[in-house]
Amino acid sequence: MSNKDDDFADAFSTVTPSAATGVEEGVTYDDFFSIMNKSGNCYLYVPCRDFWPARSVNARLPPKQVLNKNGTPKHGPNGKLVYEPASKWLDRNRPIEAMTWAPGFPMQIRDRLIAHGGWIERKGVSCFNLYRPPRASSLAIPAKPDSGVTTSVGFIPTTRATSLSGSRIGCSAQEKRSTTRFAFLVRRASERIRY
Repeated sequence: MSNKDDDFADAFSTVTPSAATGVEEGVTYDDFFSIMNKSGNCYLYVPCRDFWPARSVNARLPPKQVLNKNGTPKHGPNGKLVYEPASKWLDRNRPIEAMTWAPGFPMQIRDRLIAHGGWIERKGVSCFNLYRPPRASSLAIPAKPDSGVTTSVGFIPTTRATSLSGSRIGCSAQEKRSTTRFAFLVRRASERIRY
């Protein structure tokens, strides 16, 4: 494949918003963090906060070209360009050492770790915040029946109030079970982190 063909392929490998929805599509390197405190290769898929094994990450992401210290492409003994699997690149360039649930903090909390409910200041590390702020969704209704034109009515919050005990106020039994299950999983994940 020529260099021109590589440029053409790269133009379509990036995430682009769908013309119909304006929502990002595809899986990119920016969607993953390497979890350094898990045994084996484990990667956090950020959009749904799910864990992926290295084999799945490597199957979805193209290999990255290895660069020399001066930023030029590295060539192997046979003169061909050297590539590395996506999982190895993520281990080196997008590691996280801990995870927590911390409303009000950014998604990646740099230079801090968490252990037993307390922050530990430490340069060069990061903690992933599992908290996802509430999203507002726009309710669109037709301007006139069967006209095909829609108008935005306003924003409707997609979450409900939560009491200090963690139970959701004014929600169905199914929603309470779901919230309780999530709180249990976060608690269990934080108990596994030992320093």
